Amino acid sequence: HRDLHSFPTRRSSDLWVRREPDVVAAFETLAEQLQIQLKGPPLHLPEHVIYVAKASRAILESSLDLLNTLREVRRARPYNLELSDLSGSEQHEWIAEALERMDFPASDAPRVCVLDSGINRAHPLLSPLLSEEDNHTVFPDGDRSDSWGGSGHGTPMAGVAAYGDLRVLLLLRDRWKQTHRLEGVKIIHPSQPHEPDNYGAITRQGIVLPEATAPARPRVYVMAITANGPGDGQPTSWSAAVDAAAYGSEEQGDPKRLILVSAGNVDVFGLGTAFEYDSDNKKSPIQDPAQAWNAITVGAITHFAEIRENDPESRLLQPVAPPGALSPFSCTGNSWDTHWPIKPEIVMEGGNAGLHPQLGPERRDSLDILSTSASVQQRPISPMRATSPATALAGRLAGELYALYPSYWPETIRGLIVHSARWSTVMLDGIDLHRSYSQTERVRLISMLRTFGFGEPDVKRARYSSEQAVTLFREDSITPYKGTAGNASLNECHIHRLRLPVELLRQRGDITCTMRVTLSYFTAPNPSASNLISGSRYRYGGSLLRFRVRHKDETDINFERKLSGEAAETEDENDDNDIENLYDHSWALGAKLRGKGGSIIQDMWQGSAADLAQMDRIGVFPAKGWWASRSFPVGSPWHRCHLRPIRYSLIVSIEASADIPIYTEIKNLLEIPVDIET
Repeated sequence: HRDLHSFPTRRSSDLWVRREPDVVAAFETLAEQLQIQLKGPPLHLPEHVIYVAKASRAILESSLDLLNTLREVRRARPYNLELSDLSGSEQHEWIAEALERMDFPASDAPRVCVLDSGINRAHPLLSPLLSEEDNHTVFPDGDRSDSWGGSGHGTPMAGVAAYGDLRVLLLLRDRWKQTHRLEGVKIIHPSQPHEPDNYGAITRQGIVLPEATAPARPRVYVMAITANGPGDGQPTSWSAAVDAAAYGSEEQGDPKRLILVSAGNVDVFGLGTAFEYDSDNKKSPIQDPAQAWNAITVGAITHFAEIRENDPESRLLQPVAPPGALSPFSCTGNSWDTHWPIKPEIVMEGGNAGLHPQLGPERRDSLDILSTSASVQQRPISPMRATSPATALAGRLAGELYALYPSYWPETIRGLIVHSARWSTVMLDGIDLHRSYSQTERVRLISMLRTFGFGEPDVKRARYSSEQAVTLFREDSITPYKGTAGNASLNECHIHRLRLPVELLRQRGDITCTMRVTLSYFTAPNPSASNLISGSRYRYGGSLLRFRVRHKDETDINFERKLSGEAAETEDENDDNDIENLYDHSWALGAKLRGKGGSIIQDMWQGSAADLAQMDRIGVFPAKGWWASRSFPVGSPWHRCHLRPIRYSLIVSIEASADIPIYTEIKNLLEIPVDIET
């Protein structure tokens, strides 16, 4: 018996022949008679000879003598570039085989909603995930197809948002369990451009369209459409519309939304020989509307640093970016004014470019992500690059998290994505995060943050806790202000007690532990120039939140005093003097720098287990925003906004460098209920 169940119509496959002279000779004779194309020299193993052959299942099954020479039939493992080099019919064969291995999710699965140029849902990989009623358009002609031309843009975005790089799916032998589905909204058309002043309204229209069909469905919005903006991080009407959609607009009770936006791209190929990596990336500001505070802004790195094409021209190329470094296509926030939020929040794979010694940067498929093409019939697989697929990859991660945790708030899913991000040694480039900085080192740290954000998300970290690494979270709400409209004062602080395994940490006091804290919330946007509070910076957010962890040598009374309204009332975030870091250099960012995170605040502490055992309190407290300083008349949607509560998600993870049962210990402690102090 030979398992040919999944053998394609006609594709390169590995034929494993018994390594016996008469059997090998018989196979080669039969292969010639049956016109089986053998590709390249065979591979000789101790018991087998492996031939790469191209033949249909019908041809193989037609000869019992041929089957008797075979031990196994396996799909050949091509170089990545071969998938995009295959003819259109061969690409369809690969896709058909993959579909046989796929388990699709139920109809109520979470959706990743792609706001783009339309999606060609006739693609065989997309039609099982994107129903006709979930594919929308803002244009009155009702045409939902991808209008970008060629391979499209919305259709490749959808493929990456569903499956990631298609190489993984198509080259896999095992079954594929798909966890989420797709939605699409066509919001751009090259021949029907919108007025720039209407970008925000069009984006808002695109966001609410799928909600009219299925309002209660868990979904994440992905948008890789950007334009040149102010260049300094200042909000625009477009970015404010994205923030308003995430926050829930003006009306109380409006749904919160998770939105991911691409950072924008450097025109690497347009610059040609003038392109300078990575100085041009650091001089190219994140584009509009990616400065939106409440969105996750996604930049691009690359791990693709091997040019696999073997033609003479390709052999002259060298990868522009080394593995793990910034993608040559990615914009950054380095040129922004320093008081605007840290952007991007995360980076994901965006591909690389090859550098020709005379001609400058060039494209190669082996340096790109592969996805679904809008040219469904001709060539259903196409390459894709830059921050667009990086954003789609982040959307895929969000969809997978929603499938695991469908009841979590958007603030929490957003927080988990950013919380799972890590800086690699390539990103850090020698920066020591857990010691006192010189001014030069601080400048390098800030540049690193505004290039890579909080790093590249780790899917496993985002999904699960392990025995040596545990993640805790709490979803809560706080009423930040009290008093009179237009002159409100700070109201309550929340103190959360961490149920740490104190005895275990003291017993293993010499091991290194890491605590990462992420505070995720959505703030009400207002880009009005009237929101300038005397003595402080321009206030864009309606209400701001911060966190503080008790220092190892701090008493409960002193800790609570630090969280008092007096400290937050006088906070001036233009001041670079980091008070907290004066006595605890174990925090990577410190209070002032972490406060520049917009509406997602994160920091990481590293020290001994003995010190961590004393750090069992985390305070969440408000800082001044425009809600506290503005008064609105009766009838305004913002009347008495200063008395509104604001939701937040607090995420804390603790990791130990040694093999200790920290997860089990904390799990047992969590069975004892603990109240929040206010």
